Formats: sequence, structure tokens, C-alpha cells
Amino acid sequence: MSCTRDVVSCTRDVVFGIQNAMFGVLDGMFGVQGGVFVTHDGVFDVAAVTSAATALGELGTR
Repeated sequence: MSCTRDVVSCTRDVVFGIQNAMFGVLDGMFGVQGGVFVTHDGVFDVAAVTSAATALGELGTR
């Protein structure tokens, strides 16, 4: 019986290990998504500042 119990606990450990690895991959994907969103915000900020500066420059030249 102890042999069977070891196999069951070993199988359970393997399953939990696979689940943990999947969660790790998901966390990594969410981390990458977060980085992409931050980069997007940075690009939009730069674009907004540039367009505002351009608008001010056009007002100044009129």
C-alpha cells in the first residue's frame, strides 16, 4: 500500500509542479503585457507633448 501511496503523492506533486509552471508562465505574460501598456503610455505621452509643443509653436509663428 505504501508503494501505491507514494505513486499517488508523486503524481500529485508532478501535477502541482505543472500547475505552478503554468501559473509562472501566465505571470510572465501578464508582466510582459504590463510592460507593453507602460511603453504605450510613454509613447502616447511623448506624442501628446510633441503635438502640444507643435501647436504652441504654430501659435507663436502666427
